[in-house]
Amino acid sequence: MEFEYDFERLRIDLLRFFGESMMFNQMAMLNIVDVENADNEKLLHIAQSNGFDLDEYKSKGKSL
Repeated sequence: MEFEYDFERLRIDLLRFFGESMMFNQMAMLNIVDVENADNEKLLHIAQSNGFDLDEYKSKGKSL
């Protein structure tokens, strides 16, 4: 079975993640800009680098 990722939900969750961390880490603003401008492949990389479980964002459909 092939999977497609819910990139819209992933982007929203990443923005929330970095938005919440701005109180403690001013560099989070740069991460927010990266997430806003990232293509789908880059979103996956950012999410993996920050400990997100990508399986939670899979849905039935075509993969990348």
